[in-house]
Amino acid sequence: MLTFSFDDMLTVDEILADVLPAVNDEEIKQFTKGWYTRQVKVGLDMLNYNAPFLRTFIDLDITSNLIITVPSGVWDLQDLFIWNGQADCDACKIDSAIRLFYKRGVSSKGYDMGYTARHTSDMSDYQLPVPYSEDSTVYYYTVQLGNIILSDPCIDYTYLRVVYNGVPKSLNTVKFIPPFCREAISAFVVEKTFAALKARDMNKYRVLWADAKQDLYEMRGTEPSKWDKAEGMLKRLDKKAFNDISEYLGQLYY
Repeated sequence: MLTFSFDDMLTVDEILADVLPAVNDEEIKQFTKGWYTRQVKVGLDMLNYNAPFLRTFIDLDITSNLIITVPSGVWDLQDLFIWNGQADCDACKIDSAIRLFYKRGVSSKGYDMGYTARHTSDMSDYQLPVPYSEDSTVYYYTVQLGNIILSDPCIDYTYLRVVYNGVPKSLNTVKFIPPFCREAISAFVVEKTFAALKARDMNKYRVLWADAKQDLYEMRGTEPSKWDKAEGMLKRLDKKAFNDISEYLGQLYY
């Protein structure tokens, strides 16, 4: 994604500053502010699912049973690391860290309780040509019923770093909307507003809803729609990142 300053990111209120005049509801009488905020979140979720842009991380204490509840707001795990160091300080220092890998099909009740899976050191999947190795020192994780379950060797580490895509819990005050998504999110909320008003008065709002939907999703000549343009910007790499990746992929190793 393109790099931009955190200071340039927008709050929900800044989006509503565009939306409310467009739907003639500056006094917020047609719907509650909570309803409008919800539509902003729905639009952001849709953009984030298609072109993830809210990537961040959180450090969690590793529990004694190695079962850790997935934090609220996390919907797409990007990476997991276990680490030792100082976490409760302003300048946290990681002394040692290990990246975890996902093991499919694991069922476990936690630390020192054993587990079942299709492929273990005691129970091989006969379709795989190579038997599973001894797993007492293998660092892996699985997810079941909203919990991250770590393998037994992880007990020697103190913290779990969860790198993820998600949305902030407090939408009203947090600046987390990229500036180049402003038009798309505003147009999205306008379209949803007129769609809801259409149920109250079809004759009055049907044309306004159709115009709002066209403004959001249809191209203007060769110009992409507001929605497609926002997705494209979110998926676009910085020039430097693109050049670095191109140079890396272009190397020939002999």
